[in-house]
Amino acid sequence: MDRFPRMFVLSSLFYLLVGGAIGTWMMHNPDIRGWYRFSHLHLMVLGFIGMMIFGVGYHVLPRFAGNAVWSVKMGWVHWVCANVGLWGMAGGWVLHARDGFAAGSPWGRVLTSAADLQYLGMWLFVVNISMSIRHRPKPAWLQPVAAAAGQSQGVTR
Repeated sequence: MDRFPRMFVLSSLFYLLVGGAIGTWMMHNPDIRGWYRFSHLHLMVLGFIGMMIFGVGYHVLPRFAGNAVWSVKMGWVHWVCANVGLWGMAGGWVLHARDGFAAGSPWGRVLTSAADLQYLGMWLFVVNISMSIRHRPKPAWLQPVAAAAGQSQGVTR
């Protein structure tokens, strides 16, 4: 398995443990459920389930088509967007709840930015997997510098 799909899978397992710990903690402390409910939900759905789907998808889907992943660089950018966005949402929900979900709270802007990063990551996955399955050549801006200058690089990732 390539490194970045492995990182998605390992991140997924980490989020399973963190989300599960928060869920268990909420069951033992009902007074805090309102503050942590959305963080728990995002860690389990986007963190555990989403990251597992992305990791397995990046590993399996291009191979079913007989191709390599179209852009490993795009995969790494996706991994960063997905993780930073998830932490922004998990932390932002807790802090926004502590502010009473007040209009104009700075945590509302953190949540919006984190959601934008999550959505960008989803688009990167769709483009990367679609191009991996269709086996289209990379545009010049995704090529390594030497290959863009006309030098042969062989298979690049």
